[in-house]
Amino acid sequence: MNLSDLYQKETAPESRKFEVIRSDGTQSGHHITLIDPSSAKAASVAFMFDSALNRRMKKYEEEKKDLREECEAASNFSEYNIGFELACQDLRDAFAMEIVDGWDFDNEITPEELKAAIDGYRSPALFSLQRQIISAYRDMVEAQAKK
Repeated sequence: MNLSDLYQKETAPESRKFEVIRSDGTQSGHHITLIDPSSAKAASVAFMFDSALNRRMKKYEEEKKDLREECEAASNFSEYNIGFELACQDLRDAFAMEIVDGWDFDNEITPEELKAAIDGYRSPALFSLQRQIISAYRDMVEAQAKK
């Protein structure tokens, strides 16, 4: 066995696709292709995202100490958690934009088109494009780790 045999082989583009769900929860018939999770780009992007998210979390915890105490007293962290989600939206947008590799929509994929799609497709939150992209990527990484 060679050392290189231990590395994950490149993931085929077909297995890196997911079908986009419409805002009403139905399948669209269109797909987005994500970057290969075993690539150097994926490792770099994931590291940068995790680092930025950790820094943002520490800053948020410092700034919202009073709110956290109120939430602890009420045993309800909804406001605190929603606030953190909103504070990290830009980071998640940037991460989603970095992990998209292509799509089969009529319009050509460009950073501007992708950003417009992410910005325009935020509601309902359950089906937001950003959430779909990141969830599909995490599912793909998890499935690859099981192999």
